[in-house]
Amino acid sequence: MKILLFTRNEIGGALTYVLNFSKYLKTINVEHLVILYESTSLIYDSEIKEGDILKLMMSKYSSKKSLYNKFKKHINFNDVLILNDTEEIEFINYFQIKNKSIYILHGDIKHYQGYLQKYFTSFDDVFCVSLYLQVKYRKKYPCHSFSIAYPMVSDYPISQKFTVETPIKIASIGRFEFLKGSDTIVNSIKILKANKLSFVWTLFIPSFKNDEKLLQDIEDLVIVKRGFENNEVLNSIKNMDVLFFPSRSEGFGMSMIESLKRGLVVVSRDIPSVSEIITNNVNGFICKDEFEFISAIRRIIEKPDEIILMKSNANKLANQDFGYDSLCKRLYNLVVSTDISYNKKFVKVELPDPILPEYVLRAFRYIKYNFTWH
Repeated sequence: MKILLFTRNEIGGALTYVLNFSKYLKTINVEHLVILYESTSLIYDSEIKEGDILKLMMSKYSSKKSLYNKFKKHINFNDVLILNDTEEIEFINYFQIKNKSIYILHGDIKHYQGYLQKYFTSFDDVFCVSLYLQVKYRKKYPCHSFSIAYPMVSDYPISQKFTVETPIKIASIGRFEFLKGSDTIVNSIKILKANKLSFVWTLFIPSFKNDEKLLQDIEDLVIVKRGFENNEVLNSIKNMDVLFFPSRSEGFGMSMIESLKRGLVVVSRDIPSVSEIITNNVNGFICKDEFEFISAIRRIIEKPDEIILMKSNANKLANQDFGYDSLCKRLYNLVVSTDISYNKKFVKVELPDPILPEYVLRAFRYIKYNFTWH
C-alpha cells in the first residue's frame, strides 16, 4: 500500500500530525509521499523534493487549478489519500478522484464544519483527533465511522526528578489572536505584574496571523519568539514549568500533549476536548474564566512546590496515555482497514481564474530556467 499525505506547510496541528505519521511510516517501511504546499510572493512556482517530502511553493499569481494539477501528477503513485485541509478536499472533488480517501477532522470551528457538511459524501471515511469530535459528528453523518485518531506526539523520557526554580517559567504557544485567547494572555500578564508577582513568560508565535496591536501592550513584559520551528519549541519548553493555554477552540490541542510529556503543568480554558487530556489539580488546571486563569498562575507562583507532583503526573500520564508508537499503529491500522466506497458522490467545484494568464507564468519559468546559473 502506498500513501499520499497532503497538508498546508503552515505551523500548526495538521502539519505536525502529518510529519509525525510520516516518521512512523518510515520506521515500518511503508512507501509514502508527503506534499506540503504554500503560497509565496514569487511570480513562478517551484518544487523541492527532500526524501519522502515534496514542497510545492505556489506563486501568488497561480490559480488553484495549477496547484491541483501538481497534486494530480502524484495520484497514480498512491493507493490512499489522507486529507487534512480544504485544498485537498476540493481537489478530490474537482477531479473526482476515486482512490481511497480519508479526511482527518482536526477541529470544530466553522471552517471545518462547513467543508465537512459540503463534501462528506466524497470521502471513504473521516477520522477525528478527539473523542469530543467523534461524539459530536457520528450521529450527524452515519455513513462514516469517525474513529478516533489522536495526534501522534514523540515520547519523552519519564522522570521522577522534577524540581521547580523561581521565578516560574511560563510558555504560551500558537497564533496570537482572539480565538487562541490572546486577550486572556494580555490581561493575565498585566494583572500579575501589577500585583508584583515574578515570572518569566515566553510567547512562541508564528510570524503571521497575530494581533500585533494587542501584542504591543505586553512586549516589554514577555519574551517573544517568532517564526518558530516545532523542534525549537520542544527544546525550549523542556526547561519550563507551565503551559498557559487559553484557546477558545481546539480539536485536540497538540501543544498540550507535547508540553505535558515534558512535565509542564497546563493551565487551560474549559473547552470540550480538554477533559480528555487534563485532570484538574492532577496534571493541570481547567479554568472557566479569566479570574480562574489568574488565580491558577498566582497559586503556582506563590506556592511553586505544590506543582512538583503535578509536573511528574503530567510527564508520566501523557507518555502512557498518548504513546507515540501505539497511536501511530492505531492510525495505520485504521487506514488499512478502511474500505473503498464505490458510491461516493462528488461535489462540483468552481475554481477562480488565475491572476496572470498561464502563458505569462510559463514565460517567467522559461526565463528563470534558461537564464539562471544552475
